[in-house]
Amino acid sequence: CYCVWGPFKGAETSALAYILHGAGIAAPLVQNLSAKLTSLTDECMLSELQLLSSKSIPGGLEIETLPEQEPLPLAYETKNSEDLVLREFKRKIPEPWKIESFSSLSYHHGDKTLLGLEFLDSIESDTLIPEKPSDTVLSLKKAEGIFSFPKGAMPGVFLHDILEQADFTNIESAETNKLILDTLGAHGFDLSWKPTIAHMLKNLMSVKLFPENNALRLCNIPKSECLRELEFYFPLNRIAAQDINSIVSTDEKGMQHSFKGLEFKPVEGYMKGFMDLVFRFDGKYYLIDWKSNHLGNALEDYSVLKITEAMHEHYYNFQYHIYVTALHTYLLTRMPDYDYDKHLGGVFYLFLRGIDAQKGPEYGVFFDRPAIKTIKKLCETLIKK
Repeated sequence: CYCVWGPFKGAETSALAYILHGAGIAAPLVQNLSAKLTSLTDECMLSELQLLSSKSIPGGLEIETLPEQEPLPLAYETKNSEDLVLREFKRKIPEPWKIESFSSLSYHHGDKTLLGLEFLDSIESDTLIPEKPSDTVLSLKKAEGIFSFPKGAMPGVFLHDILEQADFTNIESAETNKLILDTLGAHGFDLSWKPTIAHMLKNLMSVKLFPENNALRLCNIPKSECLRELEFYFPLNRIAAQDINSIVSTDEKGMQHSFKGLEFKPVEGYMKGFMDLVFRFDGKYYLIDWKSNHLGNALEDYSVLKITEAMHEHYYNFQYHIYVTALHTYLLTRMPDYDYDKHLGGVFYLFLRGIDAQKGPEYGVFFDRPAIKTIKKLCETLIKK
């Protein structure tokens, strides 16, 4: 066994330093051993090793210095020089192949470089997409409470950040109050917004998500039944906008929804996204997306009719169909007895500014459960086998 040893970098704290030079070293061992070795000259180190060798059995430990050799010059053959010729690239690179998301497919208005497409897709949130002008006449009521909270991208990221960390079952606790204050400060908002955000969270956690089910409230969903910011990727077929526009979704009530109006160049590669929240309740899986859109300064601006209009205006109906397709595929791989009708409860889009626990799901709560034939059609259209 050959070992090269010397005062090279890091040697003073190595195990071999203790074996070769640790005799008589007192505690603290590492510090004293390090101090000793850094003070040794090459000659002193060699002397200690030779003393150790003399105490070993004959031939058991031999010390030799490495021979110093003159470096040999590199020999290479000389050839007649040839004229260099630039090779011409004639192959075609498939331009559409990349990682897509709902944001990149639907965001065809405005300048993506405003915030950076990479950042946009990493958040996968409507909060970073400038809202399109709406024909809806907003109420003229003065903005108060959560309606007066700043609008735009960064306030939306703040609200998502709060909801990513909050304990839904303990929303009025000291821990939640601290979370609100810490997150307000981290995002640069005045701490005076704390009561407004706390009131919004209380409404959100207490509201009945289904009129006929008093128990289905977020305050009844423990952390153990939640997956937050669930990220997904799936291989994407080559698709064009007309492939998506031709799909018609039918919900549980028989209402038909189309995705007409989407515009994007043909793409393929991978589809990615982040689901804000997936939770399980009574054996069924539900998907939630938080929406911080400002639709007006009164509760009436967040009626089911108004938020349904916003859902179609911003193509959120296409967004949640992508998410349900991904969740359906995920559950198929994880649950041996998975059945869409039995296990997938549906999707909620909760417009945070328009939630009122006293009013129930009449305001700020959008729900849909796409028909299984629509999801199967999307699986065939989107997911590359």
